[in-house]
Amino acid sequence: MSVKSTAQNVIVSRSRRGAKRGRWRRPVTSLRVRIFLAMVAGALMVLIAAGFAIMNRISDDFDERLAMQSYSAGRVASQFYRQREDQLAHTALVVAGMQSVRSAVSAPSSVPWTQMSADIRTGAQLGANDQIFIYNQRGQLLYADNGSANGSPPLSLTPILTMQASTGEGAESIHGQPALVGGAAINGAAPGNSPIGAVAVTELIGAQLLAQTQQQIGYPCSVFDPAGRFLAASQGDETWPTAFPTLATRPATSPVGSANQPAGQRVPMDKSADVFLLPLFNPHGDLTATVALYVPTTAVRQLQDSVQSLFLALILAGLFVSATVAWLSSRMLVRPIQQLALAADEIAGGHYDHPIPMRGADEVGHLTETFERMRRRIGETTRALVEEKRRSEAEAIVVNAVLNATNDGIIMLDAGGRFRVANRRWETMFGVDSSTLVGLSAEALRDRLRSGMADPDAFDRASEALLRDPERTVYSDEFLQRWPEARTLRRFSAPVREQDGEIIGRVFVYVDISKEREADELKQALLSTVSHELRTPLTTIKGYARTLLIEDWDEDTRREFLRIIDEEADNLSELVDNLLDLSKLEAGVLQIHRQPLLLAPLLQGVVQRRRDTSRQHQYTVHCAADLPLVLGDPRRLEQVVENLIENARKYSAAGSIHVEARRVGEQVEVTVSDQGQGIPPELVERVFERFYRIDNSLSRGTGGTGLGLSICRGLVEAHGGVIRIKETSPQGTTIAFTLPVYTESSAPDREETDGATALSVTTR
Repeated sequence: MSVKSTAQNVIVSRSRRGAKRGRWRRPVTSLRVRIFLAMVAGALMVLIAAGFAIMNRISDDFDERLAMQSYSAGRVASQFYRQREDQLAHTALVVAGMQSVRSAVSAPSSVPWTQMSADIRTGAQLGANDQIFIYNQRGQLLYADNGSANGSPPLSLTPILTMQASTGEGAESIHGQPALVGGAAINGAAPGNSPIGAVAVTELIGAQLLAQTQQQIGYPCSVFDPAGRFLAASQGDETWPTAFPTLATRPATSPVGSANQPAGQRVPMDKSADVFLLPLFNPHGDLTATVALYVPTTAVRQLQDSVQSLFLALILAGLFVSATVAWLSSRMLVRPIQQLALAADEIAGGHYDHPIPMRGADEVGHLTETFERMRRRIGETTRALVEEKRRSEAEAIVVNAVLNATNDGIIMLDAGGRFRVANRRWETMFGVDSSTLVGLSAEALRDRLRSGMADPDAFDRASEALLRDPERTVYSDEFLQRWPEARTLRRFSAPVREQDGEIIGRVFVYVDISKEREADELKQALLSTVSHELRTPLTTIKGYARTLLIEDWDEDTRREFLRIIDEEADNLSELVDNLLDLSKLEAGVLQIHRQPLLLAPLLQGVVQRRRDTSRQHQYTVHCAADLPLVLGDPRRLEQVVENLIENARKYSAAGSIHVEARRVGEQVEVTVSDQGQGIPPELVERVFERFYRIDNSLSRGTGGTGLGLSICRGLVEAHGGVIRIKETSPQGTTIAFTLPVYTESSAPDREETDGATALSVTTR
């Protein structure tokens, strides 16, 4: 009830008062009724909530009891079938141990199986529903009770016939009918001989077995095939359900059971019965049949209804008691002064927009006037504070948006050297959540950041110098960071001042200059490597050409000099080609003409050329017989293999260089192995970098620009493959790359762009 309506009620009542007692009677009575209704409503809500909770608990308890009843029936049935499978396996052992059976299996063509049938069934004490199947060691059917002339052995005999077990058991389909199966191996006459055959004893899961199941669990049951079709029932009632409960509950895979809960599903049908679906699976995990156990629930449901009815009566009795208590309590709580108390509560709760009606000149009226002045003053002050807070929040949003939009990491400390604010880029640079740094001192913050620096001591010294001098401004501190990412950082720091010049903190700006440093290093590597590699062939060419010009040489010497000049010119041309290929790869304009091709002739041709030009290594190649077509550019793939073989030759003084190709899933993997010095483990990730060589000095004996493997990686990735160091050790290295297998859907028919490499694809 609002303060305004309460005050108006008081004013109206005062105009009709005749005595002090009569003055307050009407509002007190009205308020009493409202308090009473509120208390009754609260009690009713509590009782309803508690009632629903308890009723749900009762329902859950009874559902749990019904579930336990169903799972208990399923557990007993499952144990009964396992026991029956064990009995069938034992019977199979008895049959397999008969001398007449062993002799008959050893010489099946000379044995009258029909005459032996009665002896076998009598000796094994077989039931009328049991059937026997005898197979030789190759799985051929020798004898069957049902007269079948052929048929594959049951899955339960597979481990027996493959000599992995001596017995086997399970549930599976025999000639289209679900059955329990027990099997045993037929051993030869001599001790220690391997099995010469196997015996399978089966029992169909039909009406007879289901009747035995009903005797075990006390409930009727039926069996359905994997498609949900009714097969048989434990009793021949015409009203018996012959439809599978629901397709959604049909088990499709073998569930995992436990000691207290068998593998199966409980399906509540209605209030009269639950159905427990017990799936039977063959040794391969395929569903053989589903046994439905019909568990009656009428008695339990009737008990549940009785308990819930009793509890509902208790709730109604509690509601009556609560109403009585609420009425008595309301008479004691109502007082006239509570009208102003309610108004005070409104103001204390932050509601200042409802004026308090003015009362008379008595004490209550004076108190009302005082409350009204207080309400207006508090309301004006609160609105001013809210407006100021709104403006501050809007400014903070703009500042945060600007900070987070920058690509530099920015952090600010207050005048006391404690963490104040940081943008998202700074959090990313240092792998820190700024919300965990609030109030952290500069020293503690420095200790958290130093662990990620390559030189923590230098970072400490530079930071301490800034903290010692609040006026200091630094423009070019540089640090190497190793965590969370290797990068080079340049730091700017300056004091932050108020408009009057007072220092209120210090700002730090971290700029990532890693790409600049990487570009400088790459430029230096390019200049030093290319200048050296260009100078070497040019010096040789110039020297031999000058020698030819100075003197007259015999024909053999002249040809040798010209051969050397031609070889160095080829080296110079190869260097230029490598630089051009690298440039095209970087620019994304390298042309790849892909077509279906066989790798075997390509690899054999490359290796044969190597055999003709290099005699100090033994070159071998092996391609799998089932090697499929790949989609690639023959010239570029030859370049990849040539580079890998050349790399293997350079880093192995002698020995064998082996090239192999084989299919791995939907890829063809090509490997090049050598017997060289190997690659240090810490350098494996860097060998595919541009201009990187394991021996990085200019006087190295193996020569080269360090571009070969980098170009190989670009070409392989342009074909949709991956290149990697597959294996390395002091005894040699194996480099592998993969190419996608050619399929009709991957046939090239248009201009494509793949990553950073533009592929001009044509079909030849």
